[in-house]
Amino acid sequence: MGIEELGKGAVHYGAQKSGCRIMRTTELTTTEEKLHELDRQKEEMLRFGSPASLLQRLEDAMNMTDDESENLHKQFFVQIYKKLRIT
Repeated sequence: MGIEELGKGAVHYGAQKSGCRIMRTTELTTTEEKLHELDRQKEEMLRFGSPASLLQRLEDAMNMTDDESENLHKQFFVQIYKKLRIT
């Protein structure tokens, strides 16, 4: 092996090493971004599924149901009352 071949080999090795470093950095950045997104989703799910959040959502749904029930009762009561007055 001559010095020329060693020099070419060193240059080739350096280029491969540099390419590997770039790939590793790129993959690391992509992986870190994915991890950050998954952490954000986990925190959001934990907040959404926390006992306090579930109780609040349940209370809101109960209040909406009570309001709808009250409105329906008023509508039907007025209709029944009108029928009774007419007859």
